[in-house]
Amino acid sequence: MGSQARVLHHQHPVFIRAQIAYNAAGIAGGVVVGHIPAGARIRPVEAFVTTAFNASLTNPVQVGFIAESNGQPVAAITPQTQLAVVAGQTAGYALAAAPAGQNGVATTDLAVVVSFVPTGTAPTAGVADVVVSYYPNL
Repeated sequence: MGSQARVLHHQHPVFIRAQIAYNAAGIAGGVVVGHIPAGARIRPVEAFVTTAFNASLTNPVQVGFIAESNGQPVAAITPQTQLAVVAGQTAGYALAAAPAGQNGVATTDLAVVVSFVPTGTAPTAGVADVVVSYYPNL
């Protein structure tokens, strides 16, 4: 079946954008929001919190990667390499580093996974747009 990632025929950056809500189905266990092909240079992750997450203690929106084969994750769907943690109590913009342990280059096809596991009282609000962009290896 091969890679599920978008690879354009030129060197323009490609991006994955996903809107994540505090109550999205499966969000606590991690949700696959896109795919990055092997060899791609991954840029820093951006998050735009449009509605503040309101659990009483912590509100971490996490973005991570899982190696995949034929479009299917080869591990449990949880962020294996934590890439970004957005403190969602405040609406606004956050920028995180490129993925740890990969020097910014995808060594295999990757699934992009987003999770939200708050602590304290259960949230009743929270929405963020997560953007992961990369340059394909052509």
